[in-house]
Amino acid sequence: MSRPAGSQHLAVLVDAGLAHTRPAGRQRWQTLAPDPLYRAKAWLDQLLNQWEEFGAPAATRTLSLEGASIEGAPAARPIRSSS
Repeated sequence: MSRPAGSQHLAVLVDAGLAHTRPAGRQRWQTLAPDPLYRAKAWLDQLLNQWEEFGAPAATRTLSLEGASIEGAPAARPIRSSS
C-alpha cells in the first residue's frame, strides 16, 4: 500500500471517530479509539444473540448493516472518491 493510500485509510478512521490524530513536529501519530469499537462489538453481539434466538444456524447467518445505527456513534458519511 502506498503512503498516500494509507493516509486516506487513516483519515476515514479519524473521520468516523475510530482513531485520533496527534501531531508531533512534522509527524502525525494515529491511535485507535477503543470505546467506539467496544460499542460496535457489543451491538453486534446483541444482534447475533437475537439471530441465534431465531434458530438460524451459524453457517447461514448474514448481516446487513445498511441503515443500522449504533448508539453514540457518528453518522456514516460517504467515502471520498479519488476520481
